[in-house]
Amino acid sequence: MKILVAGSKRSISGDARRCQEFEKCAAEVGRAISRNAHTLLLESDDPITFDFHALHGAISHSERTDIEVHRLLSLERIYTGLNAPNIRQFSYGEPPFRLQQEDRRLWARVGAVAAADVVIMMGGATGTETFGSASADLRRPVVAIPAFDGAGGTWFDKCLPCYQSRTELQDLLGAVRSPAGIHDWGDAIIQFAELLARKHAYFLSYAHEDAPAADHIEVLLRRKNRAVFRDEAKLRLGTSFENDIKEQLRRSDTYVGLWSKSFWESDWCRKELNWAIELQRDFRRPRRVHLILLDDSPLEDGLKHVLHAPGVIREDRLASLSRMLEEEIG
Repeated sequence: MKILVAGSKRSISGDARRCQEFEKCAAEVGRAISRNAHTLLLESDDPITFDFHALHGAISHSERTDIEVHRLLSLERIYTGLNAPNIRQFSYGEPPFRLQQEDRRLWARVGAVAAADVVIMMGGATGTETFGSASADLRRPVVAIPAFDGAGGTWFDKCLPCYQSRTELQDLLGAVRSPAGIHDWGDAIIQFAELLARKHAYFLSYAHEDAPAADHIEVLLRRKNRAVFRDEAKLRLGTSFENDIKEQLRRSDTYVGLWSKSFWESDWCRKELNWAIELQRDFRRPRRVHLILLDDSPLEDGLKHVLHAPGVIREDRLASLSRMLEEEIG
């Protein structure tokens, strides 16, 4: 998924403590974008911007993060000196003179929004408002963070009815309202963005021994802009592990269990599978329960009615995932 960040510290420029909080939050979002294998979209290199701090957060997690810079052709290329080989630069011409009086960088900003799957706004003033207006016109979903006032606060109020209308977003709405005291806040924001922009959400259940296969399937799904839940990556200490798993299942459209000898021997994996089947039976999410068979371990008689497909080798997994994507339930 391509995620555009927009905003700045201009709305809080007189408050040093909040400026530091802004920088920390922006960097957290950047790290979460990188950690979740998304592409980060930017338009500015000004140290006052969300862009600047999100970029440095992203490359602090991985120098190979995918990054797109959308910039006026007449302005110099930016971030060229960083040790980050996956930065691609997109250039735009100047808008007509009349529009230049309002926003010289308009075409680059609109181009960045058009290239994005979702826009995350935080703080900011007039320039950030441009991103919001372009997002509305181009029908791009916006995650507006109100904690630093400015355009982010204004757009949060505009977007709140949409957020409140989506059941699967409710448990994450508190993180969008305020980062205070929330562990892994950046991951919560990216999860919210995935759900807001997603076509379909998947829950991956697997035994520890099968983590490489789970990694492969997650990459395939994220390349198709699907939201992916994995208990290993998302759950936090200090909360009810079982309740968190069930909540993630209820947010998912499709449960995917990686069936193997290790899965069959895992009490926890079998619990997750049974919970998914029970939720589906009650006409709740997940709407599909699907098993990918990683070895020749036989399915129990009670599970033979569950959708299943081969996945011993990478090519099998790719073909099985392709069929799952084609057969998604809305």
